[in-house]
Amino acid sequence: MLLAGLIEAGRRTPAAEALLDAVGTPGLPRPLTAFHCCLEFYSVATRLPGRLRVPPELALAALDERILQKFDVRQIPADSMQELFVQAVAHRIDGGRIYDHHVATIARSCAAEIVVTENRRHFTSLLDEGVDVLGSAELAERLSLDSR
Repeated sequence: MLLAGLIEAGRRTPAAEALLDAVGTPGLPRPLTAFHCCLEFYSVATRLPGRLRVPPELALAALDERILQKFDVRQIPADSMQELFVQAVAHRIDGGRIYDHHVATIARSCAAEIVVTENRRHFTSLLDEGVDVLGSAELAERLSLDSR
C-alpha cells in the first residue's frame, strides 16, 4: 500500500493515495508499519523500469517525509527472529510468503486491529485472530475519505 500510495506506476490507486494523505489527520491513530515495508518501498521504487524508476535520493526523501516521520516503524525483537522461522516451518510457509509472515508477526506483536494490504489472501491467518484485513479502498471508505 505504501508504494501504491506514493508512486504512480501504471494505474492510479486513489484509495492508497487518500489514505497516505490522511496520515496525521487529527482523530486518526498514528499508523504502524513494518521496517520490511520500508525496505520494500525503497527497493521497488528504485528498480522500476525506465521513466517510472525513482532516483535513490527521491526515494529516500519520500520514505523520510511520508513514512518514517508519520508512521511508527516496527521490527520484531532479535530474540524472536528464530521463532519467526519456526512458525514459518510449522505453517508450511515458504518462498516469498516469508515476507508477509514477517509483517503479520509484527502486526500480532503490536496488537494491530487493522492491516491494510492489497494482498488480503496473504493475511488470512490474521482474520482468524480477529484482525481486520482490508484493502486500501475498504479502509478509505470506512474512514469516509474521498478516493476518487
